[in-house]
Amino acid sequence: MMTFAQRLRALKKGKGVSYSRMEKETGISIAMLYRYASDRTEPRLSYLIWLADYFGVTTDYLLGWED
Repeated sequence: MMTFAQRLRALKKGKGVSYSRMEKETGISIAMLYRYASDRTEPRLSYLIWLADYFGVTTDYLLGWED
C-alpha cells in the first residue's frame, strides 16, 4: 500500500507540475508541500480535499486507502 507522501509525489510527477506551480494553484505553501511529500506530516482535512480535487482523485486514493 502506498503512503500519502508516495501518492502525492507520483501524482505530482504524473501531472508534470512543480511545487511552485502547485502552491500557486492550490494555495498550499511550498514548505508544506515539501513536508507532505517527505512524509514529515499529513495534511489537515481542507488541504487534503484541495489536493484530491487538484489531482482529480478521491481523498481515499490520495491517502493510500484505495487503488
